[in-house]
Amino acid sequence: MNFVTSTVRRSEQPVQIGSRHGYRIAGDLAYINAELSVPPYHPGGAWALELWACERAYQGGEPSGVKVSEVHFDLPTPIGPHTHRVEAQAPAHLPLQGVAHFMLLALVERDSDRCLHDVASYPELETFPAPHFEGEVGYTIRGHEVLLQAAAVANPRPTENMSGTLSIELWASDVDSEEQPETGRGHCLGAAQLAPIAGGESQLGLSCRAAFSEPSPGRYHLVLLLREWTHALGYLTRDRRAFALPYQVAAEAPAPESAVVAEQAPAAKAILVAAPVAKPILPEPPAPKATVAAAPVAEPAVAPVVAPAVAAAPVIAAPVVAPAVAAAPVVVAPVVAPAVAAAPVVVAPVVAPAVAAAPVIAAPRASHRVSIQTASVEELARVKGLNTQVAKEIVKARPFASLEELVKVRGIGRKSLDKLRSLLTL
Repeated sequence: MNFVTSTVRRSEQPVQIGSRHGYRIAGDLAYINAELSVPPYHPGGAWALELWACERAYQGGEPSGVKVSEVHFDLPTPIGPHTHRVEAQAPAHLPLQGVAHFMLLALVERDSDRCLHDVASYPELETFPAPHFEGEVGYTIRGHEVLLQAAAVANPRPTENMSGTLSIELWASDVDSEEQPETGRGHCLGAAQLAPIAGGESQLGLSCRAAFSEPSPGRYHLVLLLREWTHALGYLTRDRRAFALPYQVAAEAPAPESAVVAEQAPAAKAILVAAPVAKPILPEPPAPKATVAAAPVAEPAVAPVVAPAVAAAPVIAAPVVAPAVAAAPVVVAPVVAPAVAAAPVVVAPVVAPAVAAAPVIAAPRASHRVSIQTASVEELARVKGLNTQVAKEIVKARPFASLEELVKVRGIGRKSLDKLRSLLTL
């Protein structure tokens, strides 16, 4: 007689998080530990433990929120039931401070497609203290610079916990985009650095000047970010303040080649922002009338003749009637006809705080130096003389005490630095 035995297929036996597991956040590092129950003859492979911070309690399915950290490891292939222990540390990407989060640990298989196997939740809510804005914030655009303002920046951490170097940055994202402006997304209008702040201390009445970088024509959402330098992940966003009204940059109308006169137009009124003023072009003034037939003669021998800017007026023997703006007779001495100069368009600086109503007019575009401390890889790669690889090396080598330290970056020598001095700044 033949006996048929059956066993549970190993693919049907899941890997699970055991009863002992936990996490600890220390500065910008996360320490994760867990005991995993591995069934016999499990094929092993590449796995990960992910630490998540969620604004709502876990209801099943994929976690939603901020993935604070993750550790990767390989599972063995045991003959019998096996307990696999994981203890590791990894960089921590903390969520914005001041909000209580539900924490959970997710066990994920990484061999092919991501597959969630098990989740362990923690009952206590977690709040991550970090530097943040206090009170009102705002910005002021003045010509080629922007003034970034904050009533205060505070560090609520313990007394001995000094913050990293801080950066206040004004970012713009497309008004039709659902993404919030962050580093690497949108356009940075200006950034200014702050010194580290001791735990339990604040900096009051901040007003930081930065070079203004105007975005391309369009409508944008503006947000003021407070970011902190970390050794593990570079600059991380710690606080965000969005401005209610959109920021608009209008496309400039091309001027006809024959236009020589322009006048200032009144600026449009706005609560927080105002579109750049288009430059109206007036028609060319009519040609002057002469009392006698216009007959060109040779230039006087004693001096050259300068023609008016609006039209080439011939010199004749008889008196000539000049344009309507002034009468100038032809004499033997050198004749200089009056020139009608184009009136410059003046753009006044405009204040646009987050709470108080004040008009803002975008300044005219101008070249500016790119900050080696705060610029993204894409912004650095656009600098003449740099490429994407060198830009990545610059970001890895931050922070810098001076431009001279760029010679330590792979791909930049002394001659290259001399060429880049006029294009870069701290």
